[in-house]
Amino acid sequence: MTRIFTLTAALLAAALGSAAQTPAPPRPAGAIFYPGAVAAADPMAPDLRRPADLTVAGRSVQYSWNPQTSRWQGGFLTTSTYNALGQPIKRVDSDSLTNTPISQSLLAYDAQGRLSEVVAQNWDGTAHVNYSRAQYGYDAQGYRTLDVYSTWQNNAWVMRTGTRITTTYNAAGTLTSETYEDWQQPTNTWVPSGRYRHLVNAATNQWTASEYDYWDVPTSTYINDYHMYNITWYNWPKRQASYYEEQHRNGSTGAWYHDARTTVAYQANGSYTGILQVADVPGVWVNDTRYTTTYDQYGNTLQLQIEGWANNDWYINIGQRSLLSYTPDGLVRRAVRQAHNRANGSFDNVQLETYGNFITLASRQATALAAAAALYPNPTTNSATLTLKGVRDQGPVQVDILNALGQPVQVLTVRPQQGTISQELSLAALPTGLYLVRLKLAEGTVTKRLVRQ
Repeated sequence: MTRIFTLTAALLAAALGSAAQTPAPPRPAGAIFYPGAVAAADPMAPDLRRPADLTVAGRSVQYSWNPQTSRWQGGFLTTSTYNALGQPIKRVDSDSLTNTPISQSLLAYDAQGRLSEVVAQNWDGTAHVNYSRAQYGYDAQGYRTLDVYSTWQNNAWVMRTGTRITTTYNAAGTLTSETYEDWQQPTNTWVPSGRYRHLVNAATNQWTASEYDYWDVPTSTYINDYHMYNITWYNWPKRQASYYEEQHRNGSTGAWYHDARTTVAYQANGSYTGILQVADVPGVWVNDTRYTTTYDQYGNTLQLQIEGWANNDWYINIGQRSLLSYTPDGLVRRAVRQAHNRANGSFDNVQLETYGNFITLASRQATALAAAAALYPNPTTNSATLTLKGVRDQGPVQVDILNALGQPVQVLTVRPQQGTISQELSLAALPTGLYLVRLKLAEGTVTKRLVRQ
């Protein structure tokens, strides 16, 4: 039987709706050891990344495939409203034929543009009424430290489940520990559940290993249960590892077992393939699982796939793919989602989604501030200094460094001092090429080009 190990294929299996076969500790808030592990309601939905930064789809229609009639059926219309930064703030779902409302979602963001709340409301025939609410919190470095789910009951929100994380950092700002607590509704209290302890290389300030301890209720102590070690980083700022090893600890004997190692190969556009190997006999590594994620040139997901190893060959265990069609400007206008059929080896239709009513939002480029912004030296080899005067913002300002595909590779938070921003940007861990430095200000967005040689 194919085994799915912690932080590798287990997380992709969970994202695709397949249950992991063994319990797994929570993923570290600051670690994306397996890049495809980010949870999503629909992991195959295109991110709709686009070359025009603030062009978004105003509506989409979703259909399901009927295998008996071999036709698309239904019609679920979603109309979206966005803020000036291109983030959705309202999504209304309705029947595409009758326009009868079904539900809507209201989204809110914090000052740094991070998702902070999603309120789901259902249509009761006359109005949208509250149903559920998800809330998110972050620490000063931007790691998510709060995840709370509530339902609407007797005209008030009642918290049902939640996880909160206490983080610590070293003097250089690298995450060193995460302590998890879970919300217990019967007692309405937070109770410990586990913690991660990250070992940091003093020279590189990067993790070399991570230890996980679970909370043992009878003894009210943390017990070491799992560790990841010999970590090699492909991209430390994005927490993408190219190699790591894992073990679990036997609670009775204290011995380590279930030796596993993962090697991940990345492509220039972010696509990657990871191979998990196990060693039931020490030192004898055997293929176990291969996981693949493929993106198009804009960063939209084309394929997610988990393969098992049997009879000296790989076979598809779980597979999903999207067949995308584009507008002349490179915007996704149609996505056919298919799932792998293990019985006959084909990919069968599951869902069709079309996108339209594209909106080019006011770019809100703060032209006066853009003229005052400076990046030097430019080109640079390792670092550059960003300066900007005349900033009205008093609170934190988000600074994004984007690659040529428009994907964020670094996100920083800076605080203006007497209306001036001065921040050193480190590009030492990034490959050579063209980058965009984007500031999100109350006056608008400031974008500057930066070249690393």
